[in-house]
Amino acid sequence: MNARSSAAEQKFTIFEEAERPNSILIGITGRYGTGKTETSLRLCFRVAKQFGGRVGVIDLENRRAGVYQNRFGVFRHLCMNGEGVEEVEPTSDNVTAAFRTLDAQGCASIIIDGITSEWENCVARAGKDFRNWDGVKVPHKKMLDEFQRARARVVILTFKAEEKFAMVEGVNEAGVRQKPKVVSLGEKHRQDKELPYYLDLFIRMDEEDGQPVARIGLKSRFDGLKNRTIVCPDLELAEPVLEYLGADPAPKVVEEGAARDLLGRVQVLSGPCRVRFKNWMAGVGVDRLSKLPT
Repeated sequence: MNARSSAAEQKFTIFEEAERPNSILIGITGRYGTGKTETSLRLCFRVAKQFGGRVGVIDLENRRAGVYQNRFGVFRHLCMNGEGVEEVEPTSDNVTAAFRTLDAQGCASIIIDGITSEWENCVARAGKDFRNWDGVKVPHKKMLDEFQRARARVVILTFKAEEKFAMVEGVNEAGVRQKPKVVSLGEKHRQDKELPYYLDLFIRMDEEDGQPVARIGLKSRFDGLKNRTIVCPDLELAEPVLEYLGADPAPKVVEEGAARDLLGRVQVLSGPCRVRFKNWMAGVGVDRLSKLPT
């Protein structure tokens, strides 16, 4: 069969705009302790309250998100590392598998807390040999594509940022050189530099007078949020997002037992909302992910 006949037999699916479900991909960056996880959970539970559905968290930060359990509501807490958890390497494939698990279980909002760990794993596996990047970037891109086509209404990625400094020699008005001083060069997020182009909304978290502050630039699908600074972000941040999501129903819930059967080797820890993976390196779960319902 030649390429022309193969293309002629290809089937395509066309959706009317009104039938296309609204979903958004949000990125939240900031230094440790600036409120990334708390802001994410506040927004996700606002979505859950209005549209229904579960809230899920993929925790790559040593179970840190667990401190918020029951503060805003109960969420499904999928831990990939931390005390009492069988550690799973934060590869792109494993994060994708974790994401598909929560998506299959009907989570309307999913947070990947500490997605920086996945990127740092990519960098470590690629090493200094540029030829290794093809094998690293392909699954990384597939993971980002998975986030965009999920059934979940809201997907939030939190990633770390660090402040950069430099030593600068000062000169006074008389032209006399002064002692060098430390000058801040601003913050730099530790993540794939192309990631912001995938996002519908990009938020930088900071702290002022002990309160979390959300700074939003021009990278926003929502006109009402562009170039905004919001102190203690909650409803003021959520309202434009809820309006955009409209009245579409929450994703269909796949029976928990069916989801476990499809993935294999997924175990529920003590409590209803901690899930862990087992024997990923043996390829048990990953090989069967293609059978998940779409």
